[in-house]
Amino acid sequence: LPGPDPVALRDQLIAGGLSADVCINDLEPPAQQVLPKLVGIKEALQSNGFHTVLLSGSGATTFCLSEDVNADPKAALESAGMWEESMWVAGPLSFVSREGDAWYNTP
Repeated sequence: LPGPDPVALRDQLIAGGLSADVCINDLEPPAQQVLPKLVGIKEALQSNGFHTVLLSGSGATTFCLSEDVNADPKAALESAGMWEESMWVAGPLSFVSREGDAWYNTP
């Protein structure tokens, strides 16, 4: 298949952690062509401190990551004139992790 090598992306993720460089969605460009507003949503979130902004699947959900726990996606979209009442925001959320054979712990 065309696109980035999944093994290389995995290795880059392991070495450097989660970033926009390793988060790839092949369906994002076609979804943006069908609904250009998705580009504006992504740009609004990126310009307001979210380092990773991606579509989930074919575009039903956009998710964004920020190092700032106070980053507010709704405020970012409102300031860009992109917010609609049909949108829903959840967060802030935290990743759950575990060591070896241990049970999961919150960070």
